[in-house]
Amino acid sequence: MTTVAMVVEGVLQQVIGGQRLREGCDLYQCLFQGGYDVILVSPQERNKLSDWVYQAGLIRHSLTVPTVEDALHRGHDVTLVVTPNPFQARRLFAQGVTSLLFAHPSYAQPEWRPDYVGPMVGWNELSRAVAEEATRKVTDGRMGDGA
Repeated sequence: MTTVAMVVEGVLQQVIGGQRLREGCDLYQCLFQGGYDVILVSPQERNKLSDWVYQAGLIRHSLTVPTVEDALHRGHDVTLVVTPNPFQARRLFAQGVTSLLFAHPSYAQPEWRPDYVGPMVGWNELSRAVAEEATRKVTDGRMGDGA
């Protein structure tokens, strides 16, 4: 049986507020119905997670682990990981694990993403700043030949 690891936070559950993400939960059901062994990945305290999973109707998985690496170290042949984190997807891809990046619309604003590290500058804004700096250098008399 093919094993799929699904990250709970950001795929099945909203990162902030903990509400159920319908699209992720539907994907969970589809994978199970497709014959996949589903493993849930979450660092949440086990009892709290068990209660949330049960209330969300996600009762068909075989195991819950704190990290994807935990599942791999336990000998599970994880062939697909569903994650909201692009850095994790890239790292797993480099290790030879197929990754499905779950990009929920709630992450449309960069600061809402789980991997957000600071303010981002848009390409247009960056291009405009570079052009303005070049114009300042050309028009600054102090930048001449020094004659």
